[in-house]
Amino acid sequence: MELQRAVDIFNSKDTHKVNLEGESVWIEHVDQQNGMATVQVGSRPTNTMTVKVDRLKEESNRFSRRSSCTSKHFTRTIVAWTIHR
Repeated sequence: MELQRAVDIFNSKDTHKVNLEGESVWIEHVDQQNGMATVQVGSRPTNTMTVKVDRLKEESNRFSRRSSCTSKHFTRTIVAWTIHR
């Protein structure tokens, strides 16, 4: 991943799928001077690593948080409609 992309993802309000060697990670900090990122690996907040930004990979992500919320609302609406039908 390019350094600027890591900074953009870190500062974004949207959710982005980022992987480190196949493991899902959250970017917690980007050290722009050294090209490093501190990431949380998986869902455990204590499992963090500092790695070169170029080791991170972004998966294609079609949904932002806003559209994901809309999708969840739509799903709940369909489920409620089915139950009350």
